[in-house]
Amino acid sequence: MTNKRTEYTIGVKSDGLDNLTRLISELDKAGVETDEFKAQAAKLRRELADMQGQQSLIDKFVSLKKETQSAAQAFEDAQEHAQKLGREMAATES
Repeated sequence: MTNKRTEYTIGVKSDGLDNLTRLISELDKAGVETDEFKAQAAKLRRELADMQGQQSLIDKFVSLKKETQSAAQAFEDAQEHAQKLGREMAATES
Protein backbone atom coordinates (compact mmCIF):
# COMPACT_ATOMS: atom_id res chain seq x y z
CA MET A 1 0.00 0.00 0.00
CA THR A 2 2.77 2.44 0.91
CA ASN A 3 4.51 1.71 -2.39
CA LYS A 4 1.41 2.66 -4.43
CA ARG A 5 0.87 5.75 -2.29
CA THR A 6 4.45 6.82 -2.95
CA GLU A 7 4.03 6.24 -6.68
CA TYR A 8 0.85 8.31 -6.71
CA THR A 9 2.50 11.07 -4.68
CA ILE A 10 5.49 11.21 -7.01
CA GLY A 11 3.18 11.16 -10.04
CA VAL A 12 0.97 13.94 -8.71
CA LYS A 13 3.95 16.08 -7.80
CA SER A 14 5.52 15.44 -11.19
CA ASP A 15 2.30 16.43 -12.96
CA GLY A 16 2.06 19.50 -10.75
CA LEU A 17 5.64 20.37 -11.62
CA ASP A 18 4.80 20.18 -15.33
CA ASN A 19 1.89 22.56 -14.74
CA LEU A 20 4.15 24.85 -12.72
CA THR A 21 6.72 24.87 -15.52
CA ARG A 22 4.04 25.88 -18.02
CA LEU A 23 2.83 28.62 -15.67
CA ILE A 24 6.37 29.95 -15.24
CA SER A 25 6.78 29.97 -19.01
CA GLU A 26 3.58 31.98 -19.41
CA LEU A 27 4.65 34.43 -16.69
CA ASP A 28 8.03 34.75 -18.38
CA LYS A 29 6.33 35.58 -21.68
CA ALA A 30 4.26 38.22 -19.87
CA GLY A 31 7.43 39.89 -18.65
CA VAL A 32 7.20 38.76 -15.01
CA GLU A 33 10.50 38.08 -13.21
CA THR A 34 10.61 34.28 -12.87
CA ASP A 35 14.22 33.49 -11.91
CA GLU A 36 13.30 32.49 -8.35
CA PHE A 37 10.37 30.38 -9.59
CA LYS A 38 12.65 28.65 -12.09
CA ALA A 39 15.25 27.94 -9.41
CA GLN A 40 12.62 26.48 -7.07
CA ALA A 41 11.10 24.41 -9.89
CA ALA A 42 14.55 23.04 -10.76
CA LYS A 43 15.13 22.16 -7.10
CA LEU A 44 11.76 20.41 -6.95
CA ARG A 45 12.55 18.48 -10.13
CA ARG A 46 15.85 17.24 -8.60
CA GLU A 47 14.10 16.26 -5.38
CA LEU A 48 11.46 14.31 -7.29
CA ALA A 49 14.15 12.52 -9.27
CA ASP A 50 15.88 11.63 -5.99
CA MET A 51 12.60 10.32 -4.58
CA GLN A 52 12.04 8.17 -7.64
CA GLY A 53 15.56 6.77 -7.33
CA GLN A 54 15.02 6.03 -3.65
CA GLN A 55 11.72 4.31 -4.38
CA SER A 56 13.45 2.19 -7.00
CA LEU A 57 16.05 1.11 -4.43
CA ILE A 58 13.32 0.31 -1.91
CA ASP A 59 11.48 -1.80 -4.52
CA LYS A 60 14.69 -3.70 -5.30
CA PHE A 61 15.33 -4.30 -1.60
CA VAL A 62 11.80 -5.66 -1.08
CA SER A 63 12.24 -7.96 -4.06
CA LEU A 64 15.61 -9.22 -2.84
CA LYS A 65 14.21 -9.78 0.64
CA LYS A 66 11.41 -11.94 -0.79
CA GLU A 67 13.91 -13.91 -2.89
CA THR A 68 16.14 -14.41 0.15
CA GLN A 69 13.22 -15.65 2.22
CA SER A 70 12.26 -18.09 -0.54
CA ALA A 71 15.85 -19.33 -0.81
CA ALA A 72 16.05 -19.75 2.96
CA GLN A 73 12.85 -21.80 2.95
CA ALA A 74 14.12 -23.96 0.07
CA PHE A 75 17.39 -24.53 1.94
CA GLU A 76 15.51 -25.49 5.10
CA ASP A 77 13.30 -27.91 3.14
CA ALA A 78 16.35 -29.48 1.46
CA GLN A 79 18.11 -29.80 4.80
CA GLU A 80 15.08 -31.54 6.35
CA HIS A 81 14.88 -33.88 3.36
CA ALA A 82 18.59 -34.72 3.60
CA GLN A 83 18.23 -35.45 7.31
CA LYS A 84 15.23 -37.70 6.63
CA LEU A 85 17.21 -39.59 3.98
CA GLY A 86 20.11 -39.92 6.40
CA ARG A 87 17.81 -41.40 9.06
CA GLU A 88 16.32 -43.81 6.53
CA MET A 89 19.77 -44.91 5.39
CA ALA A 90 20.83 -45.44 9.01
CA ALA A 91 17.68 -47.49 9.67
CA THR A 92 18.28 -49.77 6.66
CA GLU A 93 21.93 -50.34 7.62
CA SER A 94 20.99 -51.53 11.12
